[in-house]
Amino acid sequence: MNNMRKNRLLSIIIASTVLVSFGCKTSKITTKPGQNSFIKVENGNFIKNDKAYTFIGANYWQGMNLGAPENGDQKRLISELDQLQKNGITNLRILAASEGDEDMRYAIHPALQTGPGEYNEDLWDGLDFLLSEMAKRNMTAVMVMGNFWTWSGGFPQYLKWSGQGTIPFPQDEDTSWDDFTNYSKLFYTNETAKKLMENHLEKTINRKNSITGARYKNDPTIMAWQLSNEPRGYDVPDAFRAWTQKTAAFIKSLDKNHMVCLGTEGNTPSDSAGIHVLKDNDNPNIDYITNLSST
Repeated sequence: MNNMRKNRLLSIIIASTVLVSFGCKTSKITTKPGQNSFIKVENGNFIKNDKAYTFIGANYWQGMNLGAPENGDQKRLISELDQLQKNGITNLRILAASEGDEDMRYAIHPALQTGPGEYNEDLWDGLDFLLSEMAKRNMTAVMVMGNFWTWSGGFPQYLKWSGQGTIPFPQDEDTSWDDFTNYSKLFYTNETAKKLMENHLEKTINRKNSITGARYKNDPTIMAWQLSNEPRGYDVPDAFRAWTQKTAAFIKSLDKNHMVCLGTEGNTPSDSAGIHVLKDNDNPNIDYITNLSST
């Protein structure tokens, strides 16, 4: 990796899991016609409307489900967004993908995608509503598009739909976490599963918000597309990186406005997790690092 690339990547470190905060004050920026309202990286800094963009962020997994007009709780969503805003939080890491059929245990229900290419339209409307309410509060969203773990369906559900067999849920007594991770990592080499995720990426990026009328790829409320929640390479790091590189390039081919990030933990105490913050992010289509630990 050349030094310029390394310095650019090291200049921005973002926490990618659990409740996260960034030690900075929120920029009060109002979008004006003719200004660049999409967040970018320039010289190692986030930039919005030609000014430095800083924020405090948090995970907000329930947003899409609460926003659903038929089966959600929009009053609660509005109340929680107001509370977050009051506490200075202006960036939310939200689910823009959840997968689950009737056998998907230990996962968020209802899921957005209930079968390959089959969707819960109420949740699509919920995601639209969430983004529209965030825009009113000058909040931005990191859109999480996959999951190595079971709690939103993610890789295991795509594998099951692709004929990979029964998911070995690590929460069950007769299976272990090793059983599960050995299963989930098969995603990187399962062409059918990867294609199912690509189909969802394309559908989401091109979606037209039913409330604002803006296509997601043209909506400055979105800060970035995040490939997955905590993906790990384990003993197949090359296959893992090949997938991240291809998928990041695919997103960029569909959307020239938004940033892309991995969603990895960066480095972990154990080398067996198969992730390396610098090697994994050495990718021209990744705009900033996600990392939970020091490099």
